[in-house]
Order: sequence, then structure tokens, then C-alpha cells
Amino acid sequence: MKVELNTCMTLAGVLAVALSMPVQGRQAPPDRLETRVGTLQYESGYPTAETAAMLREELKFQAAVQVYLWSVPLMDVISLRDGHRSVGMDDFTIPIFADYLTAKTVVPTGNQETIYAYNAITLGDEPLVLEVIPDVVGFIADVWQRPIMDLGRPGPDRGKGGKYLIVPPGYEGDLPAAGYYIVRSPTRNFWWLVRAISDDGKPGPAAAALRGVRLYLLSSAASPPRQEHINASTKPAYCIPPRGFEYWERLAAALQEEFVQERDRVILGMAAHLGLEKGKPFEPDSALREILIEAERVGHAMCTSLAFASEVPEARAYDDRQWEYCFLTDSPSFDSESHLELYSRTAFAYQAMTGANAMVLELVGKGSKYLTTFRDSTGAYLDGSKSYRLSVPANVPAAQFWSVAVYDNATRSLIDNGEPNSTRNSFMDLQKNADGSVDLYFGPTPPRGHEGNWVRTLPGKGFFLYFRFYGPLQAYYDKTWRPGDPELVQ
Repeated sequence: MKVELNTCMTLAGVLAVALSMPVQGRQAPPDRLETRVGTLQYESGYPTAETAAMLREELKFQAAVQVYLWSVPLMDVISLRDGHRSVGMDDFTIPIFADYLTAKTVVPTGNQETIYAYNAITLGDEPLVLEVIPDVVGFIADVWQRPIMDLGRPGPDRGKGGKYLIVPPGYEGDLPAAGYYIVRSPTRNFWWLVRAISDDGKPGPAAAALRGVRLYLLSSAASPPRQEHINASTKPAYCIPPRGFEYWERLAAALQEEFVQERDRVILGMAAHLGLEKGKPFEPDSALREILIEAERVGHAMCTSLAFASEVPEARAYDDRQWEYCFLTDSPSFDSESHLELYSRTAFAYQAMTGANAMVLELVGKGSKYLTTFRDSTGAYLDGSKSYRLSVPANVPAAQFWSVAVYDNATRSLIDNGEPNSTRNSFMDLQKNADGSVDLYFGPTPPRGHEGNWVRTLPGKGFFLYFRFYGPLQAYYDKTWRPGDPELVQ
């Protein structure tokens, strides 16, 4: 008992001393605080009604911007799906770009050198069978553009073709014991793509071969229905995310369709604060609607900065050139060891679409690699009102072929310049210099004597270039071969 009393007295003494001493860093609460969001007013440490209202609005705005940046890859796929459906290409249709991709299809950075077949579709309650023909490359990716499985030469069929069974999330039914490559999709929506490459740049044979691609329900496998193929080159599909409040309406609908991923629960908490919550209607009042419209504007502007004004040193492909890597990650899902590479993912998804595991591998003589530039040799942005020359040295390190494509920076799709195509590639009869190099030209008017090496640009519009290497050789990887930068010419 004596010990307990002494202990209590000792503790009481310590407490009394502690209370009498000044606490390091203790300050009286401010009555006024100047911040980047405005002047905040307090009374005895409590926010005034006006300050609380200001902070509630700012919290919604900040949450909305982050939700926007997070949702860009999902909205790419949903916009691709809805764009195709709007011109009659439904889930079970096989769209084939039989005459190459054209500017009529507004889709992020598609190319005009390979024959595509692709679509974004929604899984029901039953698995789907996707029949892939031999000698193609492609992938199946979920709605977040995370690759699930490669197809064709980089996939398990190793270029021999085969049947891929795409299983919906949560499916518990029986699956065939053999005869299929099983693909378990973590999301209700997904997209698939295969592409064939012509040996001479003529699309006919490759397009005809892709008519062997088929898609049907597993229950129809014994007697598949007649497959519908559409020449998508003739379809004016608009497949990029909408602007303004419509962005949020489409996102709300997509979130209702999708399964909740554990990795997204924190950001979905922000979305719920905005009324974007699975199982509940999206009914923002006029005040929240205005916040969302402004957040879409700011989020989109941030995407342009992330994609076109990167400050990441590793983005630069060469120390003496403006060219940058298009795919700046070691993971096709943008998963580092410690975190999701959120803003790198946003930058790429704003500019392009992909899902291929092979894009992060160093495959000499196989696959493809892409470089991009938004700037000329001086570092100024490329301007459609001006004329440029790009020097392509001889012996481009591409086993199959190479190409340079021109894209509209507003839509990130092929520039709609009124010409048959927006690219120049090694299949074309390009004018060469004596040393084997090629000079390409980009500008509003053709350079005299070099019309065949020229791509028209549009005054008043910015543009950017993609340099594609199909079958990149060692000189690409060790950088002993380097393209020139676009140089301003009179």
C-alpha cells in the first residue's frame, strides 16, 4: 500500500510539473490563415461557417481531380466500346480495319501500317470463346488496360493460333478440361486486339486472313453461329473520352457495371464522396455538378501536362535528342514494387492504348518499340502552321519495317488532314538521299520536289510524331542508331 501511495504521489508530481511547463511547438490557434485556396477564418480554433463551406467545396474538387486522373484508362476502354457500338459494331462483331486505320476513327495513336482487328466488349454471365488465327500478335486486357494474356506469337499459342476462353469475374461454372487457353478477366468490360503485318505494305492478304477471327459464347462452341466481320476502316467511330459533365455520367455508368477491385478502394472512397458509388444513383446537385465540370477541365489539363511536358528524366530516349519513350515503365500494368505508377499510367492512357506484356521486353528482331516527340530540335512544340524536316539515317534498326505517324494533339488520334494517310513508312516509295538516309517533311504545304516524303499538317493545330520500329534490332537498344529531331525549315 505504501508503494502504491508513493507511486501515485510521484505520478501526480510529474503531471503537475508537465502541466506547468511550456509545450514545445504549442501555439494558439490562428484566427486567420492564408492558403492557396483562400483565406480561412477561425474562432477559438473552430472554422467559421464560411471557411467550413469553402473547405468542403475544395475537398470535393480535389477528390474529383484525382478520380479523373485515376479513371482515364478505364474511360479509354469504355469510350472505345461505346464508339464502336454507336456505328453498329457490337460486342460479337469482329471489326477489321481492312483498308488500314484512317482519321475517320478517332482513337488514341492507332497506326496505318498494320491491319487491326479489335473491340472492347462487356462480359455477361457466360464465358466467351475468341478464336485467334496463326501468325498474328495481340493481347486481351481488362478495362484498366492491364494485360491479362498476350495472343498470337507472344502468347501461349506461339503464333499457331488457338481458342481463348474468356471467363467472367466470379464465374463458378464448369470449364472445358482441354482445347482452350483459359483467360480469367478481373473486370466485366475488357478489350482484345490482334494485328497482322503485310510483307509488302498491301493490306489485302492480311485483312483476308483476319476474317478467320471468331467470337462466340461457350454454349455455342459445338456449332458456332455465323461470324459477322465489318470493315471498320469505313466507320466514323469516335472513341476517345467525352469532355465536360458527360465524362462523369459515363464514368458513373461504368462503375455500376464493374466489380470493385481491392486496389481501388481508396480512390473509390473519393468517388463516393462525389456521389459516384456502386449501387447508388448518380444525382449530383447543381453545386456539385459545377465542381465536377471544373474538375474535368483541370484534370484534362493535367493530362496534357503529364503526357506532353514530362519532367521525368528517364523519359528522354537520348541525351542529345527530343525523342521520348512512349511506354515509361517496367510493368505493363504500371505496378512498381511499392506502388501503382498512377500518373505515368495516366500520361500513357491519355496518349495511347495498350495492354501488351511484350512492350516492356527487350526482344531483338521481334515485337515493336515506339518513340515519340512533341518538340522540334530547339525544344519548341510542333506547330501545324510551320514546316519541319526530319532526318532518318540509313539502316533503320527495324527487321520488318519502320514508320513515322502524325497525330493531332487534341484528340491524340491520326491527324485528319484530308490526305489518304497521315504516315510515312519504309513500305512506301520514299525519296532517298545518296547515303541511304531519308528526309521526311511535315507542314501545311508540300516542299517542292519532296512531295512523296511529306505529311500535311493543319495550321492552328499542334501535332506530335510516333516513330515505330517493327522488329527492333540491337542498334535501337544500344542507341548506336539515332533519328534526327524535327528541324524548322522555311
